[in-house]
Amino acid sequence: MRVAVVDIGTNSTRLLVADVAPDGALEPLHRESIVTRLGDRVDATGRLSDEAIGRVFDTLAHYRTLIDRYAVDATTAVLTSAVRDAANGAQFTARVRDDYGLDARTIGGDEEAALTFAGATSERPHDGSRLAVVDIGGGSTEFVIGRDGVVDFHVSTQAGVVRQTERHLHDDRRAPPTSARSGRRSARSSPPASRAPRGRTSRRSSRSPAPPRPAPRSSWSSSPTTPRRSTATR
Repeated sequence: MRVAVVDIGTNSTRLLVADVAPDGALEPLHRESIVTRLGDRVDATGRLSDEAIGRVFDTLAHYRTLIDRYAVDATTAVLTSAVRDAANGAQFTARVRDDYGLDARTIGGDEEAALTFAGATSERPHDGSRLAVVDIGGGSTEFVIGRDGVVDFHVSTQAGVVRQTERHLHDDRRAPPTSARSGRRSARSSPPASRAPRGRTSRRSSRSPAPPRPAPRSSWSSSPTTPRRSTATR
C-alpha cells in the first residue's frame, strides 16, 4: 500500500510518501520538509495569520502535486499545537481537508505524545527497559515514558521553541542573560496542555498501533523564519 502523510506543525510542514508492507515495513519514496511557521504570533493573537496560512497552502499545493505523481492509495494529514490553540484552527483544518484532498484532523497533546513515543521507539527491542522520549516542537514539548511500546506517563507542555522565542527573544542578536533567564523560567512553569499521570493511563488505551519502521533521516530544513526546502528521494 502506498501512503502519503503530511505533518502540519507549528514551525514546519512535512511530507512522507512511502510504500507500507503488510508487516508494517516501510520503504520511503519521498521525504520533504518546508519551514512554514504556521504558529507565527498565535501565542499573542490566538489566531492563525493570513500570511502563515498562505505559506502552508503554497506548500500543500506543492505536496499535492507530488502525491498525485506518486499515485498514492491513501493520504492523511495531522495538525498539532498551533492549530489546537488557534480560534480559527477548525476552519483551517476544514480547508486543508477540502481544498487539498487530505484526510486531515487536528490531534490533541495526548495522541501527539503517544505517536511520538511509538515512532521514536519502534525499532527498540521489547526487553522491559523503561524509555523516556522528549519531543521539542514549535508550539509544544511532549515528555513520554514507557516500555515495550506502552506509554506509562506523558505530558504535553506549551513550551515549544516558536512560542518561547516569541515570548522572550525579540531580535536576531545573541540573547541577553535576562531573556535567557526569563525563557528558562517560562519553560519550567509552562502549564501542561494535557497530562496522563503514571498509574492512571490504562495499558490498552495508551498502546499505540505498531508503526511502520521509520525511514532514514534526511537533512530537514531548520531555519525558524525563512521557508526553505530539503528533499530526500529514492
